[in-house]
Amino acid sequence: RRHKLRLLLCCGGYRQRLGDERQSMDRDRCAFIECECKSTRVTFPTDKPAYSLECFCVDCYQKSCHFSGGRPLPEMLSSHGGMDKKPVLLSYWPAKLVVRGGKNLAFNKLREGADSTNCVAKCCNSLLFVDHWAYDGRVVLTTPEFRPFQNSAPPDLPEILVHIRDWPREQMLAYRKRAGFESLPGVWISQEPPKGPRFEGEPDPELQKRNMEHVRAVLASANEGESFAELLGGAGGKIEIVGLPELSNSAKFASAECRGGG
Repeated sequence: RRHKLRLLLCCGGYRQRLGDERQSMDRDRCAFIECECKSTRVTFPTDKPAYSLECFCVDCYQKSCHFSGGRPLPEMLSSHGGMDKKPVLLSYWPAKLVVRGGKNLAFNKLREGADSTNCVAKCCNSLLFVDHWAYDGRVVLTTPEFRPFQNSAPPDLPEILVHIRDWPREQMLAYRKRAGFESLPGVWISQEPPKGPRFEGEPDPELQKRNMEHVRAVLASANEGESFAELLGGAGGKIEIVGLPELSNSAKFASAECRGGG
């Protein structure tokens, strides 16, 4: 089950153009993001994300709002869930990053036991990118609706929806219908034995394989940049625990309540 989650999060289930691997990193043609005060810039090794998905989870929404850098929230994302709202778009990039203003980087987790580690610009409290154990150091996650990337080709449409049980089911189904995503596979993580991913429809394993091949090729050919682990090490290796409470919409939170665990 852990291997299946790693494949899902590291490789997605999405179509990706092949044959666009760059032999050297031409920064003028590469996408980048900047913190809100523009003191920190992160340049990616490609001109578009490797793949994208949409996530209903409370954590992606909570961290994007908490580390917004003061940027107003998009109207469609002004609350977590709702009949007229949408889930968070996640875009994944090969994890070979060139950072300007690296002294501003800080690393944290939302709470004890969180699976993801966030990289923020402490100069203005802007979320830049995220790592997760399932990525195996190959990709980083960004939330472009909250922190737009620049100099980028349009990302592909998501072809899978994740953590679908963190929204009330009626709202989740209404969004899928409104967005035209009724046929997309969805995944949620069961907290009941046996724990692990559960699917409503299966992601295409061939698309996952193609994405993995693409990411590996980009990482092998990029001649500059640092991995998430290298950037964390360069910042002293400290990971702060922010201590934000779990939002009540969380499927994990609801499962704990049902079991009498709070």
